[in-house]
Amino acid sequence: MLSFFKKNRPSHSIKAKKEELLHFFLNDHNHQWIKADKVIQRGIIILIDALKEPHLDFFLKNSTYFIPCQAQLSCAIGRTQNHQLILVFPELIKILRSASVHHGVAILGHELGHIFYKHAESKIDTLGSWKRICVIIL
Repeated sequence: MLSFFKKNRPSHSIKAKKEELLHFFLNDHNHQWIKADKVIQRGIIILIDALKEPHLDFFLKNSTYFIPCQAQLSCAIGRTQNHQLILVFPELIKILRSASVHHGVAILGHELGHIFYKHAESKIDTLGSWKRICVIIL
């Protein structure tokens, strides 16, 4: 029985990658708005904890920034120079600060999915790829 738990426990490398990505998100100057709000930090921690190893590897190699701006919910921009941008609008910030934090985390995960699957770089069937996009948060 003990071997079952050892096999299903996250490896140290995955834990270290999650800690490294969280450190990046909380200490990068573009994310000071996240660091300044403990409630929003909670959502980012939930999001990073839900990522699988391929996603962690990708986002550790491809700097991705959550940038607050005006409009509704969020929008993934894709590659701009050496990084990707996700625009985070006031409505999403409000959701992340609410008791519905998982709803906000799902929206952020959806936007990360667009970047992970490089949707900005190719034509996609949005309805056909919905399941692939959601995999990032499962």
